[in-house]
Amino acid sequence: MANANAVQLWTIRFSAALAPVPVVELLDAGRWGYGLLYPALAATWATGRWQRRRQLARMRDEPDPHPRLTRTRFWDSDSDAPDEDRIGSYESAISDAYRSPAGAEPLTGAFGGAGESSGSLVEQSVGPFGDAREPSIGPFGDACEPSIGMAVVAVPHQRRDRAMSNLVGSIKNEAIDAELRIQLIQDLVDLGGRDMAMRLSSVANSSNVDVEVRLEVAEHMGRFSVEDAARALESIAADTTVDAKYRLDAASALVDCAAGPAGIALMQLVTDESVSEYVRHSAAHALRNVHGSAAAMALRHLANAPLISVRLRIICAEQLAEDSVIDAENALWRIVKGVESVMDFHLGIDAAEAMHGISPDVGVEAYSVLASDDCFHWLGRIEAAYRLGRLGLRDGYDLLSDFARAEHLEEVYARAALERLFQLEVDSGSE
Repeated sequence: MANANAVQLWTIRFSAALAPVPVVELLDAGRWGYGLLYPALAATWATGRWQRRRQLARMRDEPDPHPRLTRTRFWDSDSDAPDEDRIGSYESAISDAYRSPAGAEPLTGAFGGAGESSGSLVEQSVGPFGDAREPSIGPFGDACEPSIGMAVVAVPHQRRDRAMSNLVGSIKNEAIDAELRIQLIQDLVDLGGRDMAMRLSSVANSSNVDVEVRLEVAEHMGRFSVEDAARALESIAADTTVDAKYRLDAASALVDCAAGPAGIALMQLVTDESVSEYVRHSAAHALRNVHGSAAAMALRHLANAPLISVRLRIICAEQLAEDSVIDAENALWRIVKGVESVMDFHLGIDAAEAMHGISPDVGVEAYSVLASDDCFHWLGRIEAAYRLGRLGLRDGYDLLSDFARAEHLEEVYARAALERLFQLEVDSGSE
């Protein structure tokens, strides 16, 4: 190869001397110089080709002083040593690359000092460039299969910490979609376990992170540390800047971690008038899993709250009847006695029906009050009288007859009362 390279170098130099036109002009060769230029280049190319072919022929004819044998397995075929010895020799060969320089003292590993057994302790040393040697994970025969034929070393703690810190930073990145970050959290906790879940505590306590991501982190933290998860959920439930729906989710999840703080958070939602009434009702219902008397107090508060819709107040009163019948009746009486002509008459009838379901005698009284109340809508009074007749009371028939014959009543309402009276007669005759 050396001769071939020399020929190529000589050819390049000779061509560079003859090919450029300024050389011919410099020598003042005239026309005959240009005539010899191309034959000289052709001779140079032919000489180089001949030298090259001669060199290659010489290299082909010379025998190989060290013939290479075909390998059929990773380890040398002529060795009779067992696999353990081969693995040990390979480990020592790999260790030579990390051997400390003369005079360097070994560093104590994270799990023990140097010289201890490699099955449970890790030894580190300083490399030739001042960097820490990566600790090996036990003997190579125990760490990996010998067919792989490579040293298995553990990732240093510095790299692991840096990688986890970068992943936590990615989860805090608001530019990434929340669903992708939630999926990333699930995968990281499944792979990293308790260490990764505890590193995510800063995400759960950060108000700058999406609340869905914070709830997901707090849920996974509860698998390893109930106290840390309770603190994270409590901070979310008490944060007024968070949407009420997520505050309710956090407080409901907090019930399984800490009942006391969960009850406080749920009661705060019930009494917060800026929160949606349906969220407040859900919070009162969730209090049943914490304390029965606290749930009854919350339902009584909602059943009597004037800013709550009448329909929801009736529902709260019906649920309150499971704990306190008297409080439920009082809440429903406030609805029945507070009905007006501009109010949807179906709500007053539903309140009386709910009272009849709780206590039949009180329900009959509520129907009578609605039927005779001048402030109540005429259609509502007619319906209340019809309900009384359905219950078998003669007062229902009398009231419907009076409504149908009333002179000051509009014709549309008189006709409705008459239709209800005929319907009542038909129903009583069929029974």
